[in-house]
Amino acid sequence: MDFIKKLISRKFITALIGIITGLAVVFGLDEGVISMVAGLVTTVVSIGAYIYTEGKIDTAAVTQAAEYMNQILGTIDVADLVVETDTEITLDTPEV
Repeated sequence: MDFIKKLISRKFITALIGIITGLAVVFGLDEGVISMVAGLVTTVVSIGAYIYTEGKIDTAAVTQAAEYMNQILGTIDVADLVVETDTEITLDTPEV
């Protein structure tokens, strides 16, 4: 997971854009093409980072909701057992 976090970090995106821009200059591409490629990389990585982050947030929310539901169902099961047994609970107290 740390590897994925590093891939979507701002520092890595900036380095990636710098590398692509540097290569474009070395190969003599037009400034317009360089700007377009840098913009494309920024957009694609930003969208990917957003989708990944939202997915992690949604996963955490669903996991938490499932845990709450299991607790509620456990409570209901215990309540059903108490009703089904219909036994009287008495406390043993010593006679004085």
